[in-house]
Amino acid sequence: MTDALAASLTHSAQALHSDLLAGTWTPSPQERLLAECVAYTDWTEHSPRTALRDIPDHVRSGHLVAVLHPAIQVAENIGTPASDTALQKLRALIGAVAPDIW
Repeated sequence: MTDALAASLTHSAQALHSDLLAGTWTPSPQERLLAECVAYTDWTEHSPRTALRDIPDHVRSGHLVAVLHPAIQVAENIGTPASDTALQKLRALIGAVAPDIW
């Protein structure tokens, strides 16, 4: 994983979070369910891969998965500043998509 990938994840998570708050993106019910599942997990190097393993194809093509997928590689470097910042922004997005969980 490079800092560039972590920076890209940071940007993507912030952009999708902004779109959600602005009302220009509304997650599908399946994306909300995915966010709820992710919100309940402990954030480890394996949690993004586990969350994305068995999701249906129609969810796989959504905006949330597009942001979650790079987190697989970023999470492998938990503890580095770039990785931690990116995952913090991703958790903020997940919290906004599934506010009843957080």
